[in-house]
Amino acid sequence: MVKQEPQGANVAAIDSVAIVGADSVGRVTALGLTQAEVPVAIGRETVFTPRAITYHWSALEGLSRLGLLEDALALGFAKQDYADLA
Repeated sequence: MVKQEPQGANVAAIDSVAIVGADSVGRVTALGLTQAEVPVAIGRETVFTPRAITYHWSALEGLSRLGLLEDALALGFAKQDYADLA
């Protein structure tokens, strides 16, 4: 996995981060922080079961930056054709 530089944050000023609630958002946040070499403590472990049936297109860039997009696409599918019903 390629280490990504955080955007818009001064990571050097962060000693550590505590994440309470390790659902899908908490775990992805923890991954991004650890890739930026910020120590992370997860305060409440939960069973990881992604509940989203879809991810909005804007989440794809974040998944790509974290090195997760290829795996996500391999497990699901990308819908490219949408109909405007209006």
